[in-house]
Amino acid sequence: MYNSGIIMTKITIRNNNCQITDESDLDHILALDKHLSFKVQGAEHTAAYRGFINRDGDFVKWDGMKKMLTPTLQFATGLLDRVQGFYKDANKEFEVIDKRTPKSVGIPKDILPKLAQLNKNPYPYQLETLDAVDKNDRGIIKVATGGGKSLIAALISAKLGKKTIIYVIGKDLLYQFHSFFSEIFDEPIGIIGDGKCKIHDINIASIWTVGQAIGMNKKEILLDGEDDEEELSKNKYTDINKMMKEAKVHIIDECHMSACETIQQIFK
Repeated sequence: MYNSGIIMTKITIRNNNCQITDESDLDHILALDKHLSFKVQGAEHTAAYRGFINRDGDFVKWDGMKKMLTPTLQFATGLLDRVQGFYKDANKEFEVIDKRTPKSVGIPKDILPKLAQLNKNPYPYQLETLDAVDKNDRGIIKVATGGGKSLIAALISAKLGKKTIIYVIGKDLLYQFHSFFSEIFDEPIGIIGDGKCKIHDINIASIWTVGQAIGMNKKEILLDGEDDEEELSKNKYTDINKMMKEAKVHIIDECHMSACETIQQIFK
C-alpha cells in the first residue's frame, strides 16, 4: 500500500539566518509575517509612504512597515525563539534542523588582575553578563547611564578570547573606548575611524568609517556627529571588510542604533 506520509514544517538554521520550508498553510505564514513586522518610526514623512508613480506609471505606496520575514520565508536567527513560540501557540508541529557551523573556541584572557591594579574592579552585575554570554550567542545588555558599558564590553571580549569588533558612534567614543581598552589589555588594540585603520585581534571601529568601507554613501549613514571624522583612504576598505568577516564577536555600543540602515548593512 502506498503511504504518502506526513510532511512536517521545517525550520533550518544556517548561522545568522533561518528558513521555513514545507509550510503549506498560507494563512499561518501571513499571520507570522505580520507578527515579525514593525512600524518604522517617521515612515509617514517619507515619499514612499505618501505614494508616488513608478516607472511603469502605477501608483505605489509603502505601508511604513519593516518586514523581518522575507518572501522566501527567511528570517534572522535572533528571531528563532519568537518564531518557534508562534508555531507552538498555533499548535502547529515543526522540526528544527541546525546546520550552523560549530562555534570556534577562543583563548580567554584574564584582565581581572589588571583591573584590580587600576582600581576598576567590576561590580557583580557586570560580571553577571559573562554568565549570560556563556548561555547565549547574541542579546542585548541594558545598563543605566554610567553603569560601565565599556567595562562590560571589555569583560566580554576577554572572556570569549576571539577576534572582536566594538562598533561605536562618533570619534569621541572611538578614542574613549580605544584608550580604555589599551589601558587594561596587555596587547595592541585596533582602531578604525577618523582616518585611522590599525587592525588587531580586538578593534574599536567607527560605524561611520565601516559604513563607507562596505560601500554605503555618506547620505545613507545618518548618524549624528560622525561627519566630522577624517576621511580614510579607500585602499583600506579591503582590510576593513576582511576584518569584519574574520571577527567572531561583534559588540555594538548604543544598541538602539541597531535598527538604522548602517548597522543593518554591516551585519548583512
